[in-house]
Amino acid sequence: MTTGNRTSRSTNRLRRRIEWFAARLLIGSARRASACGAHRLARVLGNAAWLVLRKRRAEAKANVRTAFPAAPAWDRARIVRSSFRSLALTIVEALRLPESPPQVRWSEPDVLEPIIRTERPAIILGGHLGNWELAAWAIARRGGRLHLVVAPPHNPFVARFMDEHRRRCGVVPHDRNSSVRPLLAALRRSELVGTAADQFPGWTIGVRARDSMVNVPFLRRETAFGTGMFRLALSARVPVLALNAVRCGELNDGTEHQFEVVSELIWDGEPPLPTEADMVRRWSAWLELEIRAHPEQYLWLHRRWKRTAPVANSPFVRVSAEVHPSSE
Repeated sequence: MTTGNRTSRSTNRLRRRIEWFAARLLIGSARRASACGAHRLARVLGNAAWLVLRKRRAEAKANVRTAFPAAPAWDRARIVRSSFRSLALTIVEALRLPESPPQVRWSEPDVLEPIIRTERPAIILGGHLGNWELAAWAIARRGGRLHLVVAPPHNPFVARFMDEHRRRCGVVPHDRNSSVRPLLAALRRSELVGTAADQFPGWTIGVRARDSMVNVPFLRRETAFGTGMFRLALSARVPVLALNAVRCGELNDGTEHQFEVVSELIWDGEPPLPTEADMVRRWSAWLELEIRAHPEQYLWLHRRWKRTAPVANSPFVRVSAEVHPSSE
């Protein structure tokens, strides 16, 4: 038993080091490449992922088929293939920040501008659409101190690199398994808190997500969403913003992709107080519209629809309709 455990730990350490070695090669290649070279690298990575990740490919096909049942088969196949390339592009583009920034324009209405100008706190919720890492960098570049709730990679070497890289981009990362107190403290300092909130809730800001979930219609399915960030907004009485950064043009004259940041105000932080479920419905409906406008840029390969949340009166879940201000 002891020998087997020791062997397993040694194998895990070796695997993690091999993964980190491969990651370092990718990091170096992405940063040394020209804009067009980085685009070619992303296409190679996306095509390789398409060939190797068979289960993810099947998951993406099933998700796209459910979301677009009336679309012809060839169009659904295009969306799935493009989503793998989009994910590879997201990784390569993020690795090139902040030294090789792309062109970014903020669409109207720009709901973040008055928040930053008046130095108000806010919670910003995006999805895995376009480039979510670039969206965080773009917010920080405008002058807002952004605390980003993330799910760190399992590999400790990669996790350490990502933590340092996000800080270099002006973003303060927080493990989603950690306490909510640093986030509340940041909001009290009139800073920003954000996350990509569209994936299946596991753990979030110190609370087991199964204790805080609601079901809403999303991409033609009843979908479970965590309410932790919305509960935090109600507790701190701060606005909730929806925001994504999507690619809006191909490479041109050797430059990086152009991005458009789209945003919408979900709640202004003022009475009357909405319920968590109401905010989830409004935010997810907005995100679905953005996904349908740019389906090839969404992360379809994630196993999003594992199960729905139990009903509100089940002992398995507690859905709060209102959260009173924190006593801290």
